[in-house]
Amino acid sequence: GTIMVKDPDEGYSHTFLIAAGNEEGFFKLDASGNLFAVKAVDYEYADSYTLYVVVKDKGGLEARTEVTVKVVDVNEAPSTADKNFTVKENQDAGTVVGVVPVSDPDEKADFKQNKFELVEGDVEDFKIDSKTGEITTAKSFDYEAKTIYTLKVRVYDQDGNEAFSNVMVNIQDVKDYSVAYVNADHRAELDKIHNAGILAPAANQEKAEKILNGDK
Repeated sequence: GTIMVKDPDEGYSHTFLIAAGNEEGFFKLDASGNLFAVKAVDYEYADSYTLYVVVKDKGGLEARTEVTVKVVDVNEAPSTADKNFTVKENQDAGTVVGVVPVSDPDEKADFKQNKFELVEGDVEDFKIDSKTGEITTAKSFDYEAKTIYTLKVRVYDQDGNEAFSNVMVNIQDVKDYSVAYVNADHRAELDKIHNAGILAPAANQEKAEKILNGDK
């Protein structure tokens, strides 16, 4: 805006000075009394500023006025962060992997309603809650088939302000147990070994393994 001056003396020039209220240097007055913001102001930091302006003429006479600058709130972009998650193999679909973090500087509730979506990577293997950012599995994973999955998550608000998170999902190996087929003859011998296990557990274990391998 512009500081308006009325002076009964015609032809006098004036100087303008911000005497107080501008300690952080957000504003500047030019020789014509035009007020400018020279730094970005943030509504969440301060929603208004009160400046005390002094106007002087060439004779040294001065006038003082108070100027209020109001800051208009605008919707600002959310921010997020890259994340690494781990999930065990062989878990059922729907297992929770983790939550994508989001931070929003806006104070207004309408401006803080962010949403989430999977936009790149192994998107067919996971799901994300559009309101909370919680990622869940869409299938059961096999460590021996693939150990790492990647996702790119878009976080956005109602005005299209957006941020992106790169997510890495590590599949944790779980010990696989194999089932051996034991025929009737081998089973009979295993039963004998089991019954005598208290007397010679180490030797019996070795013999049991040979039987399971079909080697008497």
